[in-house]
Amino acid sequence: MLNLRPRNGRPLLHHSGTTRGFTAFAGFLPHSGTALAALANTTPAPTGSFVQAAYETLCHLEKTAPRSHHTGMR
Repeated sequence: MLNLRPRNGRPLLHHSGTTRGFTAFAGFLPHSGTALAALANTTPAPTGSFVQAAYETLCHLEKTAPRSHHTGMR
């Protein structure tokens, strides 16, 4: 299941989860074609710091990625 989190009026699709000492995050910004998958061999922190850092990294990647008029998406 993907979660939808609007960001600056545009969709951000993401999913995160944990199991037995592992944490994962996957996020995608369709309007720019920017994506990030992050995995860690650690239990989740009560503050959700790993997932929050992954989300912030995804948003930073979008800001620093070269601009393109065509992302290959339809």
